Amino acid sequence: MQLTRFTDLGLRVIIYLAADQLTDDGTRPRRRHTSSSVAKAIDASATHVAKVVSRLAEIGVIRSTRGRTGGVRLAEGGLDFRIGTLIRQLEGDSRLLDSFRTPDHDDAAAPATADGTGAPTTTPARTPDAEPPVHTVVTGPDGTPADAGGEPPAAWREHCDKLSTALVEAQSAFFAALDTIRVRDIAGVRPPGTSASTPSPVRGPGPTVPLDAGH
Repeated sequence: MQLTRFTDLGLRVIIYLAADQLTDDGTRPRRRHTSSSVAKAIDASATHVAKVVSRLAEIGVIRSTRGRTGGVRLAEGGLDFRIGTLIRQLEGDSRLLDSFRTPDHDDAAAPATADGTGAPTTTPARTPDAEPPVHTVVTGPDGTPADAGGEPPAAWREHCDKLSTALVEAQSAFFAALDTIRVRDIAGVRPPGTSASTPSPVRGPGPTVPLDAGH
């Protein structure tokens, strides 16, 4: 699974802003940031970062204000935003794994055949010279005979559907794992009322467990 460049920039912007939330109450930034200053800090295009900042503001995880005293900062509750939710919002509504589709779903995305098109291949039958017009044999992407309509065999489509289902389930597990992680967890920002001597929790699918548990 590969995230888009847009999502990658979005996560980097959020982590940078969150890491600055290190005041006593963990809600106010130490300095004023602009999309340009953030772009410089994370070594990214100012134009691209400006677009990412606009989208993050639409999502509600940051606040962006214009003017001489304006800037960008995490919104209230931004530190507790779930990473899985953030990635879903940045990636959009389309499935991350819909690059794999059967011909029934998207002919243009069908696996490529020997001719590189992904469409059923028409192969001339071998006949002696001077024979009547040559008949053809239509094959699917795997080289096996297709049905009369030129579609791959039903068994082949069934196998593709099974793999597609497995990929969707894997994607769901991917997001489920990320939904256990908040912005503050990856930025090293402690909840209000805790000190540097308070162990940071280890977060995962199970209950929260302090680092010093059992010691």
